[in-house]
Amino acid sequence: MTRPYPTDLDLTELIGPIQPPRVKELRAVTVATPGGSISVDGTSGALGNETDTKLLLGLREWADVILVGARTVIAENYRPSTTPIAIITRSLSLEPGHRVLGGSPLLLTPAAALDDPRLAGRREALVAAGARFLPTGQGSPMEILAALHAEGLVRVTCEGGPGIYAMMFGADLVDVWHLTVAPVANAPVDRQLFHVPADGEGFHRRLALDYLAATDDSTVFLRYRKSVEPGGSGQVR
Repeated sequence: MTRPYPTDLDLTELIGPIQPPRVKELRAVTVATPGGSISVDGTSGALGNETDTKLLLGLREWADVILVGARTVIAENYRPSTTPIAIITRSLSLEPGHRVLGGSPLLLTPAAALDDPRLAGRREALVAAGARFLPTGQGSPMEILAALHAEGLVRVTCEGGPGIYAMMFGADLVDVWHLTVAPVANAPVDRQLFHVPADGEGFHRRLALDYLAATDDSTVFLRYRKSVEPGGSGQVR
C-alpha cells in the first residue's frame, strides 16, 4: 500500500529548531540525487521541486548571509538577494559584469589574491561593479567564517558548491545540513556533491538525523545535525 504523501511541507518543520539571533550557526543546504549528483546539465534547477525552493528561500530569510563559491555563482547565474551574499573566490574569476554584483556582495578572498599585482585590474573592476573585498588570511574555512562573524554575520546558510561543502564539512563547521534527495538516477554524474582537491585531505563526519519527510513526487527532505557523540543518533521529528 502506497503511503499518501503531501504535495508540500511546512516551512517551519523543514527548517526546524533555530537558535537565538546572535548565536553562531552554519547550515548547509543541498539538493542531490541518490548517486551524489548535484546538477543536471550544469545546474541544480532540474533536481528540486517547489518545496525545495521554499526551503532554500526560507533559509535565506533566516540567515544573516549566504555563503557560496564563485563557481556556483557563475554556474547557477546568481542574482542579487535581499540577504547579503558572500562569495568565496581565490582567482577572482567572477566577471565584473555579472548581475550578482548589483547587490554589492562580499568577496571572501585570501591575502595572496588581494596582494597579487597581476590581479590589480580585476580587483579594481570588481570594486567598481559593486563588490567589497573581505580578507580571509590564508583562506581556510575557519578564517572564512571568522571574517563573516567579525562583520556581525553569524547565521550562515551555505549553498555550495562541491569544494565549499567539502571545506566546511571537512573542518567540522556545519551545524545543520538540509539535504533534499531528488528521485533521479543519472550517469555520468554531472557535478559530485563533494569535491576534495588532489592535494587535499578527505573527511568522515557522522551526522544525527533530525527530520525526515517526503512530498508526493517522491522528493525526500532530510535534516541532519552535527552528531555530539561518535555513533550517536538523533530523534526524527
